[in-house]
Amino acid sequence: MNRAIIPILLLMGLALPVLGQPYYVAPTGDDGHPGTLEKPFATIQHAQQAVRQKPGSVMLRGGTYYLPEKLVFNAEDSGSEAAPVVYQAYGKEQPVISGGVRLEKLDWQPYRDGIVQAKVPEDLQTEEIFVNGERQILARYPNYDPKAQYFDGFAVDAISTNHSTRWADPTGGYFHAMHPALWGDFTWRITGKDAQDALGSGEDARNQRLEEVKPVRPARRLRPVGEGAHDRERERLQGQQIADLQRQREHFGIVVPVICGILLGV
Repeated sequence: MNRAIIPILLLMGLALPVLGQPYYVAPTGDDGHPGTLEKPFATIQHAQQAVRQKPGSVMLRGGTYYLPEKLVFNAEDSGSEAAPVVYQAYGKEQPVISGGVRLEKLDWQPYRDGIVQAKVPEDLQTEEIFVNGERQILARYPNYDPKAQYFDGFAVDAISTNHSTRWADPTGGYFHAMHPALWGDFTWRITGKDAQDALGSGEDARNQRLEEVKPVRPARRLRPVGEGAHDRERERLQGQQIADLQRQREHFGIVVPVICGILLGV
C-alpha cells in the first residue's frame, strides 16, 4: 500500500511549483509589498504585472478597487492549460471593481444661489456622480419630479432661449424629447448655442421638427437640492448638500465614473 501512495505524493510535489504562488491584493495594500497574504499589493494592475513575470493566481481581498483606466487582458495573462491564471475573491470576501474615481478632500466653496463647487483633477471627465454608492440626479430643468408623467418632469419651454440666454456654455448638456404621437422619445447632446442663444444639437435634432415635439427637458442647470454636475470648462464639481454631507460624515465617498468598460480581453 505504501508503494502506491509514494508515487502520488511525488506527482503532487512536482505539480505544485507549476501553479506558482498566489498573489494577494487588498485596497489597504501597497504595490511596494511582495503580494503575500500578510503584505498584499494595492492594485490589480500591479498584480497583473507580477503574474506576467511569475505566473500565479490572484486573490482579491474584500473592498473596492478603483480603476483609472480599462484593465486589459491578453494571451500572456491566461497562463497555460495545465496551470491557468485565475483572478478570484479571497475566501468569502466580496471585492468590487469600480470604473470610477474616488474624489477625496474636496475643498467646497460657495458659488452662487446656494450652489457650492470644488476643484477636481484637470483630466477628469464624467457625467455621473455617486455619493455613498447612490447615483445622484443630473442637474436639470425642470426639477426632478418622480410623479411626473414623462421624464420625471418636463416643460414645454425647456429649450427656450429664456433659459439658454443665462447659460454661458451649455455644451455637453442633453435634452430629451417625446414624439408628438407619444410612441417614442429622443435624446440629443447639446453642442453649443448660436448668436440668438438657440441651442445647437446637430442635424438629427433639426430633422425631427422639435417645434412639434411635446415635452422636452435638458439636463444642465444646477438648481435642485441633491443634484450635481461636472463643469469641464472650469473643472469643478458643483452640487448642493453634497458638501454639507461630506463635512457631517466621517466616512463619506464621492465617486465619479471615468471609463465605460472595466475589463477588456484582446
